[in-house]
Amino acid sequence: MKYKFLLFFVVLLLFFSCGKNLQRTPQSTIEAFMQNVWKLNEKSPTTIEQAKKLLKTIFLTEKAYESFTTTFRNFEVKDYTIGEPEIGDFFAKVLVKMETKGLIGTKEEEREYIFSLEKKDAKWYIKDIAGILEKFEEKPKGSEKEEESNT
Repeated sequence: MKYKFLLFFVVLLLFFSCGKNLQRTPQSTIEAFMQNVWKLNEKSPTTIEQAKKLLKTIFLTEKAYESFTTTFRNFEVKDYTIGEPEIGDFFAKVLVKMETKGLIGTKEEEREYIFSLEKKDAKWYIKDIAGILEKFEEKPKGSEKEEESNT
């Protein structure tokens, strides 16, 4: 009897957790992530060394977001790599290479993200977190060109 109750409780718990995940849309995931980054940035500025971790987290979110916003469901990001940041006078460039699988075949895209930086206490900090996050919500330029050619 004890085991039946435990098994029933585990099945019930799994059922409710699956239902909760179905309610979370990619857009709500991005909004929740943005709020978390804002809270983090209020406590302490994000250094350029943390930029790659920030990019990786946002890009994983973007993969989920893009798979739901494309016209064809079989679009998927097969692989991506994040390059080393190139630091200029008041900016840092980070290159992201993305391999996508679409309706016809695979293709490789490159996207460059620019971080505005400011110097405090002899360290570089990312200046505009909100601006960066807004860029990540945009669709890749390659998919817009494909949609225009399909119409």
